[in-house]
Amino acid sequence: MSRESSDLDARVSRDLAARIREIDGRLSNTSSRAFWLGHCRFLCRFAVSEMFELVEHFLPHTAYSLSGCLPVEHEIRCLVSEQLCIEVSSIVQEFEPTFKVETFVDDPEMVCWEWPELRIWLVEPLYHSAKFVIIQEPVRNRVTLVLSNPNVKTQIMRVLRELYLRELEAHGGILLHGGGFVKDEEVTLIVADKCCGKTTAMLTGLLISEMEYLANDRVLVVQDGEGLAVLPFPMAIRVGWGTARAFPNLHVPDLSTLYRPQDPRLAGETSEAATFGSGIKLELTPLEISQFMRVPHSGGGKLKRILVPAIQKTGSGVKMTKLNHQQALDELSGQVMTPIDEKWCNPWLLPRQVCSEAVREMLERIVQNADVFRVAYGFGDVDELRQNLRNDVRRAEELSGLLSHG
Repeated sequence: MSRESSDLDARVSRDLAARIREIDGRLSNTSSRAFWLGHCRFLCRFAVSEMFELVEHFLPHTAYSLSGCLPVEHEIRCLVSEQLCIEVSSIVQEFEPTFKVETFVDDPEMVCWEWPELRIWLVEPLYHSAKFVIIQEPVRNRVTLVLSNPNVKTQIMRVLRELYLRELEAHGGILLHGGGFVKDEEVTLIVADKCCGKTTAMLTGLLISEMEYLANDRVLVVQDGEGLAVLPFPMAIRVGWGTARAFPNLHVPDLSTLYRPQDPRLAGETSEAATFGSGIKLELTPLEISQFMRVPHSGGGKLKRILVPAIQKTGSGVKMTKLNHQQALDELSGQVMTPIDEKWCNPWLLPRQVCSEAVREMLERIVQNADVFRVAYGFGDVDELRQNLRNDVRRAEELSGLLSHG
């Protein structure tokens, strides 16, 4: 290494260290709260109280405790400082990035500068006007976000989701394209392609007494002692306008009162928005679904049964068909998002620690642990579907009671 490059490296290190000390000082007396997802404990230390509100909108108040799984803790810190954003991004740009990675489909790449025990992350096109900087200290399991303004606080959830997903994958979990509901810590998992009625089936299940909301679009299935658990993945819930109209609890008079920005085309209730399969959808947080449907937000439960909905424009009643082992395996294989997800392309904060063989083994265990049913129904069959789901849950409860007294 030349004397010139050595001096530059030393100066950059000093400048970065000075900024990190300033960030540490600003965050030293801020409020902190702990949130749990599965075996992951997230100690959040935020300079602005509304950042806690963001996390509360996506995470359940209580977590499901996994058997035989040691807890892991990550610290997530966040403050707002446009000046620090500019300064940190300017310092690291004196070096070439260590690597780049595409983390989300159609989003700009994340760019990383890596030193021993430290990583700095920026979004590629925003070097000179960074909206946020992510400082990662892998040895300490700590990630600090420096935001240029509060409007980009959703990056907190981006970091939390990435850490949670990779930790569960490292524990043998897999991500599925699915949702579900919970009663007495037993999960009815719903998996299906887009526009097959997954959200309608999930919302219908929530109409049954004592049900809890789990998730709508992504879930994690993970080993739980001798059985399997299904855990929520914290994402917004996108509900088709026609589906929302079918559930009185989701009639929102003023869309501006919702937590997330909404598609302006929803305000006029256009025919385009009401068309089946339209991409114009209502966006709700898990907390809002919980509040509107008047159900708790579940932290997970034991896998009990799996539904594969098949909605049709014209229906002639609800038809439930139990799938054989291979049929069930084929359906689940088409909805698995580990190791390749259609949205989250590549790991970045933590490495992926799961292989294709482990995924296949987990799918086999899922099919062995739960009955899988295809549920065909039409747009007008929601009431009958609710009755079928209620009867199915009741039969399972009765069978469980007989076995426990046998």
